[in-house]
Formats: sequence, C-alpha cells, structure tokens
Amino acid sequence: MRALRLAGAIGWGFSLVLGGCSTNAAPKSDVGAAEVDVVQVTTITTVQASSGLFLSASPQQDVPSYVAHGDAGAPLPPTDGGDRAKVDLAVLFQGSLGSEHELTAELDVTNGEWSPIEHDFPAVQPTANGGRWPFELLSAEDVAATDVSTEWGGWRAFGGLGVRAPGSSRAEAPNAAAATLDFALNGAPSPLILSTDGTDLTVSNRSTRVIERALLVYSHPGGVGVTAVNALGPGDSRITTLGPKEQPPGVLLDLARAQLRDFFAVSVGDELGAAMADAKSIPFLETQGLRLISVLEESEAPTTLSFSQPLASRKHVVVSHSEVLELEEETHILSVVADESLDASEVTTELGRFSEGKLEYATVNGEAAVSARAASLLEQLRRR
Repeated sequence: MRALRLAGAIGWGFSLVLGGCSTNAAPKSDVGAAEVDVVQVTTITTVQASSGLFLSASPQQDVPSYVAHGDAGAPLPPTDGGDRAKVDLAVLFQGSLGSEHELTAELDVTNGEWSPIEHDFPAVQPTANGGRWPFELLSAEDVAATDVSTEWGGWRAFGGLGVRAPGSSRAEAPNAAAATLDFALNGAPSPLILSTDGTDLTVSNRSTRVIERALLVYSHPGGVGVTAVNALGPGDSRITTLGPKEQPPGVLLDLARAQLRDFFAVSVGDELGAAMADAKSIPFLETQGLRLISVLEESEAPTTLSFSQPLASRKHVVVSHSEVLELEEETHILSVVADESLDASEVTTELGRFSEGKLEYATVNGEAAVSARAASLLEQLRRR
C-alpha cells in the first residue's frame, strides 16, 4: 500500500491536537476549557462509465484564492479495473471561545492507496512522519465574507467558528468557515453502480448492507430532476426513472435543493443538512450530469480524525457521490479525442470535468487510432 505523499513526507496520519501554544505574544486560552463541537464531512466522488467501468475522479475545480494547490508530486498510477475516487474533507467547528485557539490535526488513513494533496486550507505541513495540519479557531463574527465561492459559502450557513492559518495577523491570514482538504485514492468503492442501456437506468447495490436512501440526480440545460431510490438490499438492482422536467429550470432547481436538504437532514438534522445541501448544490445539482448520492456509515470512510483532548461533541458524515457518463457523452468523448486538429489543452477544455477519466474511457473503448491518441493525451495530462 502506498502512503499519501506530502511533498516528500514518508507517512500520513492525523490526530487532532488541541493546545494553547501560539506564535503571537498574547497567550491563547486552553481549548480543553472551551466547548468545541467538531463536524467532519467527507465526500467520496467516483466516476463511472455507462458500463460500470470506474475512471479517475479529479474534476477541474474553481476554488477560492485562499485554498492552496498542493504539491502534486508523482501521481498515483491508476489500477486497472480498480475503484478510483476523489476524497474531500470539510472540518467545521462550533462552540463558544473566549479568544482564539490554535490546534494541529493529523489524519489516519484506514484504507486505499493515496495520491498527493490537490487542495488544502489551511496549508498542510509535511513532516518526517506524515503531515501536520495547523489551524487557529476564531469567533464566528471574524469569518471573512469575501472571496468565498458559493460551494464554500454553504459552510458559513452552519454558523461555525472561523478557521485560519495560525501565527498571522487578521489582516494577513485569510479565514473561512471550514478547513478543507482534497486528494485522490485507489480503493474506495462506491456502494452503488448506475448502468444504462440507453433506455433503462439500473441502480445496483454492490455493498453488503442495505442502502436505505439514495438520490439519482440528472442535471441538464432544461433544469434538474431528483429521484429517490429507497431500501436497496445487498446485491439488489432496481430500474428507475429520471426526476420531473415539467417545471421551469429555476423551479426545478428550488425543488431539487429542498430534496437535497431533506435527504441530508434525515441523517444529520436540519441545520447541518441545510449547510451540506448549500455547500454541495453546485457539484450535485447545478453542474450538468447524471449522478448518484448516498450517505455511508462512518466505518466506510477512508480516513479518520482523532483528538488529543475531549470535545463537547463530534460528528463524521460520509457522503458517496458517483458521477455517471451518459451514452451521448461517451460518444462525444471519442469524437473529441479523434479530432487531431485539437491540441492537448484544447481536448481537456472540450472534455471539461473529469478529463483524465474520460481519456481513460477513450483508451479502452476507442478504435486503435483513437485509443493511442487518448493514451498520449493522458500521459501529457498527468505530466502537468
């Protein structure tokens, strides 16, 4: 098994250490004496071809300027036929603070082979034994209201404590409502598979437990439709249909947002459910595509956070997000790759999100010339 590489780090393990040390002259108060609640939201994104083939899942993303791009290093080679996923963590804090509090986090990887960090805030610091993730908590009113994309803005609605890098003045250090971290891995299976023959959509549960609730989302230029898939037992499959399309796009989006809020609220309550729905509205509802969403058990998360001091409460929510390529999209992929008038950057622009996975699809499903060109483009993309 390969450890997550952090700019030369040897290992990767996370233990959240709450303490009173500070680089500032004024001492920080003891976090152990504060009432701090921690919520971790882990989203595992997989990409599937219509046949069920799993592809690389690292979409091109627009992130706020305060979110740093990680040192990519050598990418993790894909495993033929294996599960590949993109994992993003959002760590939020609530509570009452008398003053700022510094803390350092360390992450424990429980399964999978890891690629380097793609984005992080605040910055992860590589160490000889893994990675340190230091941040400082601020009172809620100190959270900046500028330079935050809609996707990140959903966490502010949760009303948590602010987070920033420690040791800097408020004028120098950007702050946000959550600490975030993104990376990729092999070996994080999606419990649900969606396959289509062009007529029927079949949802299959390949896990060993009952999936009580899932959402099938289809976002397209005419709007977005959401269909509930309930009580799917281990090994069971069910033919389903896409959600309603009769209303204007704005109405459909409002309905879909309400369904997403209700879906999360069943597992985490109304307040956090609304924040999660707001934070995930862009990737889940407003970005065109076909996808499945379900809430996993905490034991199915590829990472865990441990804490050195008792907390008032802690919650870990794990969301499975499976993107599915449509048949028309697969045809488009092959035609784009076959167009030799396009250079590598133009091809990836045409393919858009999950370009690496789409090129993988073309290497497997294209004719000989298309397959060879896709392999060459894929190599160029991974060298960036």
